[in-house]
Amino acid sequence: MKEQSKDKFPITVKKGHASVKIYRVKNRGAVNYCVSYVSPTGRQRKNFANLDLAKREASNVAQHLADGDIEALKLTGREKQIYVEAERAIAGTGLPLNLLEWLAPFRVKSGPIFDIDPRKRIAKIVKAAKVKWKRNALRHSFGSYRMEQTKNEGQVALEMGNSPKVVKDHYFEIVDERAARDYWSIKPLPKGDRKIVAIA
Repeated sequence: MKEQSKDKFPITVKKGHASVKIYRVKNRGAVNYCVSYVSPTGRQRKNFANLDLAKREASNVAQHLADGDIEALKLTGREKQIYVEAERAIAGTGLPLNLLEWLAPFRVKSGPIFDIDPRKRIAKIVKAAKVKWKRNALRHSFGSYRMEQTKNEGQVALEMGNSPKVVKDHYFEIVDERAARDYWSIKPLPKGDRKIVAIA
């Protein structure tokens, strides 16, 4: 049965100055959709068997790239250079670019970007929220969602400081693809947002 599609390829998804394209690719009778864009480290491509998933990924990528452009426009001179270098470094690791948005508030000229023990701060938040907190929950979340995102236990093992066997035994197929995509799309709320509550 011939596939019916109203979409004209390549599809272009735009957010601000960012542009991401989706190509329809046929290989040995199978149809895939390639999301293609330019990151700080060069041309990137991701293949999807489902067009809706490809469109969602293209939209997320375009938004992240556009947000990065807006953040860079706020900076001048040396700060802008540092931002671009940091963006390239993060992109080079294969980690999501939204990591840059989480690190931005702690940007300093030199030294560690975060030199306090976060456990006390987490304990205060957990107590205020009245939720149960598992030991090493953030680390285990990273491993589970990162493994689903990359499907590469060697890469995740390198990032976490574990062996590939430990990573595969503990983090493989723990979460589904949609949950991982949502997790890696989480970004910090803007300053002044009413959803932000100060924890003393």
